[in-house]
Amino acid sequence: MRPDAAEEPIPDPIDDAIDHAMASIEQQTEMLRELDRDACLASLAEMVQLAFLVILPGVELEWGRHLQAVCDHVQWQLEDRWATIQDRSRTRKLKVQNLVVNLPPRSLKTIILTIATVWAWLRWPSLKIMYLSANPRVASTSARMARDLMRHHWFRTTFATRWSTEYIDRKENRITEDKWEAANPVDDKLWELRTDQDALSDLGNTKGGVRISRGLSSTITGEGCDWLCIDDPHDMRDSIAKVDKAVEDYDSSVHNRLNNPLTGIRTLIMQRGRPNDLAAKLIRDRAPGLLHLRLPTEYEAPDGKVECECSTCTGVNAFGWQD
Repeated sequence: MRPDAAEEPIPDPIDDAIDHAMASIEQQTEMLRELDRDACLASLAEMVQLAFLVILPGVELEWGRHLQAVCDHVQWQLEDRWATIQDRSRTRKLKVQNLVVNLPPRSLKTIILTIATVWAWLRWPSLKIMYLSANPRVASTSARMARDLMRHHWFRTTFATRWSTEYIDRKENRITEDKWEAANPVDDKLWELRTDQDALSDLGNTKGGVRISRGLSSTITGEGCDWLCIDDPHDMRDSIAKVDKAVEDYDSSVHNRLNNPLTGIRTLIMQRGRPNDLAAKLIRDRAPGLLHLRLPTEYEAPDGKVECECSTCTGVNAFGWQD
């Protein structure tokens, strides 16, 4: 060997082992992301269970059959709407246009419906959503949870909706829009939150999707939606007169907010408090395409007294589900 010859570096087995381990971790992480993405897109219930850890870190979620039932029905209603829109013969009608879900208090009603609005954008990003509640603070809290979830690193890296200027790759390098477009073919489902429409009361995405959050008694003249979500239209302390007023407001200015009365859907999720509340009104009037999902606090024996006899909650319903 010549004295001036360059010495070849001696391989370090420790460095090689570290590099191999890091590559393995990255592969496993990417595999988990793909599993999470596929599971969430296929199931709203899976999305709720994973997103719950993001929205409420450190809080243990005790999953139950009642939560699964709520998630399934909301997902089925949204998928039923999409199937109706896709029917080119225009002969298919909505199975369920009005979904009424009754649950006891503290049953994750708001969290499920909030995550469902985010999940819906992953499947149908142009969906226009109106989220109403008797308490404007509940509507604002829901909007904040939805916006925080869509901004979270887990959401951005798992679903990679678009995030052209904010996406960070596995090596912590910021990906520019040019690099993003080169690595990701044009896809109708690629989107990001609009920076000029990110207020809690009015969120929007770059595919035309809108999420409006209001109090039930707020002025919504001129505003429409594809999916009307109503989260607890009454406060438990409301008087009979105030409940009647809320029902009147719904009749006069809320129920007709659907952009297309043939394919628009409504989801009402609430606890029962008065015999004259909004759920009772929809059940009594047999709202078009009504499905009542009733999950009482206490078990009722088959031969016991059933408070509701709307027939949609006592037998096999339109989605083939039975309690």
